[in-house]
Amino acid sequence: MRIKNLVEMIKHNGLLTSMAQLEKLYRIAIENEEKLAESEARCAALAAENARLKSAIEKHADSYIMCGYCRTERDGKNDDVCEVLDSTPATKAFLAEVRAQGVEMFADSLLCPDLDDTIREFADELRKGVQS
Repeated sequence: MRIKNLVEMIKHNGLLTSMAQLEKLYRIAIENEEKLAESEARCAALAAENARLKSAIEKHADSYIMCGYCRTERDGKNDDVCEVLDSTPATKAFLAEVRAQGVEMFADSLLCPDLDDTIREFADELRKGVQS
C-alpha cells in the first residue's frame, strides 16, 4: 500500500486528532515518495552503466592491447571498455556523493569550528565537480 493511500485511509477513518497532523503526514509521505523515485532512477542508471561496463569487458577479456581511446594498455581488442568507462555519469555522481559524505563525516568528527565551513565547501565542490 502506498503511503499516500494510507494517509487517505487514516483521514477517512478519523485516526488523527487534527487536520494539521494529517497535512503534515501527507507532506512527509509525498516527499518520501519523491525521494524514493529519485533513488530508484539513480539505481537504474547505475545498473545500466554497470551492465554496459560488464558487457564491454567480457567482450574482449582475452586480449591485452594499447587502447586508441585513452592511450594506455587495457584489456580489450578495441576501445569499447575505455569509452564505456569514460561515459558513466551516474557512477561518477554516486562516487562523488560518497566522497562528499566522507568529507562531511570527517568535518562532523572535528572539534574545530574554524574549519567546518571550509570542509563543507570542499564537500560541495566534490559534488559539483561531477556536474561540470
